[in-house]
Amino acid sequence: MQAYSYLRFSLNVRKIFRFRRQCVNRVQQLLLRDGPDCQLCGLPFPVNAEENTPFSITIDHIVPRKYGGKSTFDNVRLAHRICNNRRGHELDGRWSIETLWTGKGTLRRFRTLEQYGIEIPPRLKPYYDAALVDYKLSQMKRRKFAVPVSKSA
Repeated sequence: MQAYSYLRFSLNVRKIFRFRRQCVNRVQQLLLRDGPDCQLCGLPFPVNAEENTPFSITIDHIVPRKYGGKSTFDNVRLAHRICNNRRGHELDGRWSIETLWTGKGTLRRFRTLEQYGIEIPPRLKPYYDAALVDYKLSQMKRRKFAVPVSKSA
């Protein structure tokens, strides 16, 4: 019984490693086809990004699997993890780059870009400036300015 469970475990481990090797090969092929930039936002992939970080490489389906899209070479492209997550299962016509660079957490995403050494392109500067203004306004709202009260006798 113990030998059977070990054999089953080792077969599962082999399947996982085979799947990972196939994924790495697919990412390499897509990098050759599409180049080193995210196909959704156009920013480059950081060289030093670890796995499962906001700007790590993921495979995005052009036609989402929810709508019958297959995992064929023609239907996939490379994207940052955060771009892929924000896009979700929306089709390209119903999704825009503004959804990624506006809203909650925008300044954190820009700071993460700076952390990886990616320069913010000019087309994203207005979003960065707006995020800075929002941050400063929220900081001003949080502070409680003490108004001196004069005691009248």
